[in-house]
Amino acid sequence: MEIAKSTEVITYEVQQTITALDASYKAWLEHVKTGEGMLYSLLEECLTFHNFLLTNDEHQTAFKGFCRFNWHKSTPLMTLVAKQVFGHKNKQVYDYTKALNAAFAQGIGADGKMGMAQWLKENGGISGVNSTGSSATKAEIERKFRIHVAGKAEQFGLVDRLGSFTSMEMAAAIEHGSGDIVILATVDRKTGKFQPKLISEDVSLREKLWEMRGAAIMETSEYHRNKDTFLEELRQKNAITAAKVANAFKKISSPKKTEEHVALIGKVCVNA
Repeated sequence: MEIAKSTEVITYEVQQTITALDASYKAWLEHVKTGEGMLYSLLEECLTFHNFLLTNDEHQTAFKGFCRFNWHKSTPLMTLVAKQVFGHKNKQVYDYTKALNAAFAQGIGADGKMGMAQWLKENGGISGVNSTGSSATKAEIERKFRIHVAGKAEQFGLVDRLGSFTSMEMAAAIEHGSGDIVILATVDRKTGKFQPKLISEDVSLREKLWEMRGAAIMETSEYHRNKDTFLEELRQKNAITAAKVANAFKKISSPKKTEEHVALIGKVCVNA
C-alpha cells in the first residue's frame, strides 16, 4: 500500500521543480537570440509540469503557495505556471499561455503523442499555433466531449432499444475494418423491412453522428442524474494518464538535461 506523501515532502518536490524550471529559463535568457529551440523545450517542460500538478489537488495547493504575485482563485492553473516560470510581468506570458493551452487542448505530449517542442516547430511556432484562436479550441474540446459521452450511454443508465442483427455479407463490405460505420437504408414501415443502400466508413460523417448522439444523451434526465459520477470517473482516468507523464517530469530537474539544452544552443551558434 502506497503511503501518502506529507505536505512537507510535496512542498519540497514542487519547490525543487520550480527551481529547476527557473534555472532552465535563465539559461534560455543567455541564448535568447539563437535559442528558439530551447524556448520550445521549456514550454514543453511547463506543459508537463502543468499535467503533473493536475494529478493531485495537494500539488496544486503547494504550487500556488509559491506564486508570489497577485492572482485570483479563478486564475487558470496554466496561467499561474507560465507566470511563475517566465515572470508575471513578462509581456510574452499571454502568448506563451495561449500556446500552452492550445497544446493541452489537443493532447500534445500525452499518450505518446508528438511533444510540444516538435509540435511548435511543425506549426509555425508560437504565433502559428496561436493564430487559430481560443474559441476554435474550446469548440473542439466540447465536440470531443460529446463524442466521448456518446460511447458511454450505459454509464448513464441508458439502453439501446434499436436491437441488433448479424450480416456477414455487410461485414465483408467494410473495406477498412472500421469498428463503427454509417448505414444508409430505406425502410418499409408496413413490413419493417430495411434495405441497406450504402455503407460508409467516412470518419467525419461517423464523428458527426456520434456527436449528435452525445448531444442527445446530454439532454436526458439520466445524464443529469449520473453525470457527476461519470465526470469523477473521467477525472480519475485522466489522473492516471497524467501520472505517467509525471514520471517523465523528473527529467526536468536533471542538470544533464539543462546541459543538453545549452549544448544544443552552442551547436546552433557554431553552425550559424
